[in-house]
Amino acid sequence: MPREMTKRDVLVKKPTFEVGGQGPVRMRILKTGPIANLVELRVEYDKAEVPARAYYADYCDVVKGRSGVSLLFGKLKPGTSMLRNKVEVVFPEDLFVRQLWKNSRQLHENTREEFQRRPLEPITDLTDTDTVQTFRANNVMMLGGGAEEALMDFYYIAPTELHYAFTKGRTEIALDPVIRIVLSGSLVFELLEKCGKIVEQIPDFERIMKTEME
Repeated sequence: MPREMTKRDVLVKKPTFEVGGQGPVRMRILKTGPIANLVELRVEYDKAEVPARAYYADYCDVVKGRSGVSLLFGKLKPGTSMLRNKVEVVFPEDLFVRQLWKNSRQLHENTREEFQRRPLEPITDLTDTDTVQTFRANNVMMLGGGAEEALMDFYYIAPTELHYAFTKGRTEIALDPVIRIVLSGSLVFELLEKCGKIVEQIPDFERIMKTEME
């Protein structure tokens, strides 16, 4: 005999409403429940503060770690395969798929054409470096302006921002600027190709993509 369904068994639907003031982030509450809430974030990057830190990269790699996906950017010593230093930006797995991967599909195809015209020379016998600066991010704005001009602006929205916006009605959700990575369009393509290999390794990839489309 089936048991009686209680309120804890279902996600309670409420009329959608938005939280956010004049800043770049708006949060739309889609569903609420006793265990989980479903929210939708919209970021207007034209209103966002430009990251104060900037780094030029001519090397990249993508590595799946224990608690996220690491995007590695490096600067080679000119004329060598020796890395001078690196910047590591760690993304949560679900947002790596939902935010970075899904929102970069058109850019991936655009930079593919650029890479075919101006392919990067392969790096052989890479000499790594221990000089690494690490950041956490969960949002990125990517622009490819041509062969030599592209950028990735990384941002971070703290969990406390969403918590207080939802529970306390805070009107502004802070979007913390993390770092700007300046790179070539061909290197963006190389990065996204490596991201594609990592996406295939994420067990919840299909679920995350399905949630994004609902």
